[in-house]
Amino acid sequence: PVSFGVGPEDAGGMLRPSPISSQQVHQDALPDRWQSPLVMELVRRQQRRHARAWLIVTTLLLLFSTTLAVQHQRSWVASVRSTDRNDCRRIRRRVSDIADATPRKRAVGHTAAEGITIERACFVRFSGDDATVGVVTALKEVNYVAPDDLVRAQRRQKRDTHGPPPSWGLDRIDQTNLPLGDQPYAPPHSGANVNIYVFDSGINAAHVEFSGRAEDGASFVESEPEPVDLAGHGTHCAGIAAGRTLGVAPGATVISVKVLDRTGAGRLTSLLKGLEWAAREQELRQPGRPGVVSMSLGGPKNKALDEAVKAAANELVVVVSAGNNADNACKFSPARIGGKGHRTGLITVGATDRSDQRSTFSNFGSCVDLFAPGTGIPSAWIGSRRARRIESGTSMAAPHVAGAVAVLLGKHSFSRDAALEELFDSALRDFVTSPGKRSPNLLLHVSSYTGPPTPRATPRPTLTPPTICVGGFCADFAESLFGPSWPRELIQEGSLVAVRGSDPNGCSTLTKRDGKYQKNDIVMIFGSGCQYFDKVYFASQAGAGGVVVARATPGPIFPPNYLGHLTVKVPSMMIAYQDGLEFAEHFGELVTVGSPSLRPQ
Repeated sequence: PVSFGVGPEDAGGMLRPSPISSQQVHQDALPDRWQSPLVMELVRRQQRRHARAWLIVTTLLLLFSTTLAVQHQRSWVASVRSTDRNDCRRIRRRVSDIADATPRKRAVGHTAAEGITIERACFVRFSGDDATVGVVTALKEVNYVAPDDLVRAQRRQKRDTHGPPPSWGLDRIDQTNLPLGDQPYAPPHSGANVNIYVFDSGINAAHVEFSGRAEDGASFVESEPEPVDLAGHGTHCAGIAAGRTLGVAPGATVISVKVLDRTGAGRLTSLLKGLEWAAREQELRQPGRPGVVSMSLGGPKNKALDEAVKAAANELVVVVSAGNNADNACKFSPARIGGKGHRTGLITVGATDRSDQRSTFSNFGSCVDLFAPGTGIPSAWIGSRRARRIESGTSMAAPHVAGAVAVLLGKHSFSRDAALEELFDSALRDFVTSPGKRSPNLLLHVSSYTGPPTPRATPRPTLTPPTICVGGFCADFAESLFGPSWPRELIQEGSLVAVRGSDPNGCSTLTKRDGKYQKNDIVMIFGSGCQYFDKVYFASQAGAGGVVVARATPGPIFPPNYLGHLTVKVPSMMIAYQDGLEFAEHFGELVTVGSPSLRPQ
């Protein structure tokens, strides 16, 4: 028998078993009359009990000391001022040298500093205690140091389902008004050849919903190096974005970027590495063409995460979930980067239920860009090629929008600006009940227009926008690049028909008044579920003499352009969102104003 008493330490600091025999230790110390076989067996048993107790105590002490060390050392991410890759590598080496000097680094599995470059943003991940962070932060080349926080999937609740339930989310986004029509979802463009990078727990690529369009991209979870979905959340989100029967873009390619583990949690560092990989991968696959990032996750405010997502949005349209805290989305990352998605391509999405009510769990506020279905959404799952599950959360709302962006990129020949423009102009305004304080009241809508893709020409420059004045109210306007030019003379005998609201049957009835317009009627149309060209086309078919379209969302006006096979024979113009509100306030709904003056100034 071998005693596990205190022996010499090995090179790694672990205790070795002592080679001293228990019989040798105890037999020499006993009187002769006690050295019987029975007594000696009792002594050996007692000695073995002491040895086991000592082993347990030693192990606990080692674990306790390691825990104390971990409490003092954490993983951090430093943002580097320079965008040059050589500078990034130089700072990484310098930070690594600083971190290597940290005491007790071996006790916490210390790893060397890592450099991460996303487009023109550079980050360095390192391990260290508060003193190390202070030294790194003081470097003039470093902007700031952020903790390598945990982020989590934005899933609210789950329910198994066994059959193919229809997705009410798809039913909702392709029509204007409730009740749901239970009509098949058949988008005119499927998002074919568009890449959607799903940042999540992986994808069940063999699922029948993907029909060979799902790819195992890469895993950045250290404990799960294979991009296989062990949680189900990533497969569910991918199915909403691009499933064959349950997805918004049934022709798009979904690529797994695994940043969450089987528990639905992941590190900031994993997200940064994933964004770096996705930006480079998209450039390799489709140079010069934008892809889509669907990111249904979030955590506390983190400057490094916000900066990294913004950097990725230079080449990718990034769609993120608003969060499930029933709180202001501006309190969380990466949700707080949203609010200006129509210009930046960084889109934060809140959730609604079947009655267009903001979901009780959904975050809200000025950092939200629009809402999409998120309560009780069926989609693909793990476990088999046909598994499905119903889930709720802003995690389910975000991929609806990611799929819509893919559809519009396909429609507009990968024109990022045109896709974003239609995404927000087609959104339904004032449909969400209780959207939350400072939230935009916009609900995702995928237009059913079946015309050809509409690439945008470069608008002709306009130094000073011309102005129209109607009934004493004036507004800047941008004349469209299709159709005839707006007449420069004053229109003496026209009436302005101000139309506001959304139409359940599309523009075909929204832009008609009593069947036909009068020859010189000027139709002013406010927010609706169809796009600019549809409004002008149907008004032209109904006999209007001209069309004024108010933007459905805030943003600059620009000369609208259309290069499809249809033509219109009336002039049209765009005015700003706020000007549209002014006209709506004074002219009301479906009101005819007799003989106004309409003059370009």
